[in-house]
Amino acid sequence: MSTVVETVEEPQALPKPAWGKHLVAVAVLAVVLALVPLVLPPAQLSVAVRVLIFAILALGWNIMSGFGGMFSFGHAAYFGLGAYVSVWLLVERGISPWIGMLVGMVVAAAFAAFVGFLALRYRLKGAYFALSTFAFAEMLRLLATNSDLVNRAVGYNVPIRPESSWAFMQFEPGSANYFWIALALTVVALVVTIVFLRSKLGRFTIAVRDDEDAAAALGIPVMRTKLITIALSGAITSVAGTFYVQYYFFVDPDVAFGSSVSIQAILPAVIGGV
Repeated sequence: MSTVVETVEEPQALPKPAWGKHLVAVAVLAVVLALVPLVLPPAQLSVAVRVLIFAILALGWNIMSGFGGMFSFGHAAYFGLGAYVSVWLLVERGISPWIGMLVGMVVAAAFAAFVGFLALRYRLKGAYFALSTFAFAEMLRLLATNSDLVNRAVGYNVPIRPESSWAFMQFEPGSANYFWIALALTVVALVVTIVFLRSKLGRFTIAVRDDEDAAAALGIPVMRTKLITIALSGAITSVAGTFYVQYYFFVDPDVAFGSSVSIQAILPAVIGGV
């Protein structure tokens, strides 16, 4: 009688994501881009700053609509909240825009979670979800246009300080500091995105996007995962709004909450690849 010995191969571990390489690539890119102000004339440097502003906006949109799979056509709401909260605190209370940026992130994240809860509570998906986000952005635009609290349609002009100030994010026209601040904020948004994707929440988000029913069956808290993802997206987007108003020294309801802002959030992410 012969004995047959079966050999069972041990399962091979899945390759680990190259997160370290991603962070190194971001660091190298940041160092290279930091040299841009040394070679660009002021007119082209202002274009580069605007590119970075909308890169932050696109990164925020991509977390929710790319990785989260919840297509938004109303990210102007969070952009505008970041802009209006920071400029209101600066003009009416004399508070630094850096602090205004943090407050704007909290307000935008809370409002994004509220909008997301209402949409998900009533099971809005696809085009209906996108239209609901657009409706809330339009609602904020109309409220700002008709509210004395934020100067109605007149908007706000940022008061010009007599000297350069890092605390109030104001420098001489054409200063490279604006580009470096925008670059730093963009790098932070990229790193936050990478860390988010590496985290358990990020893996939950992608699992829910790919198959919501299967994710729920595995015990993933679908609603909570979506709401946190939406809130993070709103917070990052608000940073772009805060810096925008500090760079251009002006904001009104159409600039902050107009549908063109939402389009400018979508185009870089879609063309670049969600």
